[in-house]
Amino acid sequence: MKKGLVLLVVLLAAGCSNPARRETAPATQTTGAPAFEFTEEIYNFGRLQSGEVVVALFRFKNSGKGVLRITRIDSGCGCLAVTAEPENIPPGGSGKLTVTFDTSGLYGNQYKAFLVETDSPGISKELAVTAEVINENIQFQQ
Repeated sequence: MKKGLVLLVVLLAAGCSNPARRETAPATQTTGAPAFEFTEEIYNFGRLQSGEVVVALFRFKNSGKGVLRITRIDSGCGCLAVTAEPENIPPGGSGKLTVTFDTSGLYGNQYKAFLVETDSPGISKELAVTAEVINENIQFQQ
């Protein structure tokens, strides 16, 4: 019984130390985590007339050591359309988000946030646009 147990331990140890069986990461996989670095996180359009459609650019850099992959952008509002270019940013690379804000039907001070998510756990960014929207079709009664 002891000989069988010793033989099993020796075989297991030999199998674990076999260099041909070691797995390595694929050459395309980049080690290290990406990181967002935005030049601006809130863009203020100032005063707008209801119905205006305006565009803002959010520029950013991948200051991390891994490829930054934008997987989802959640605006939570039909008045915002956000696109990312490019969707995959190498370390040290730059990208931009184009935000189109449609003020139709809006009035007053507006703060519209959107969330940019990546495929890296814990790496996401909330950004926002603001404006004061003038809508002469809406009248307040006292």
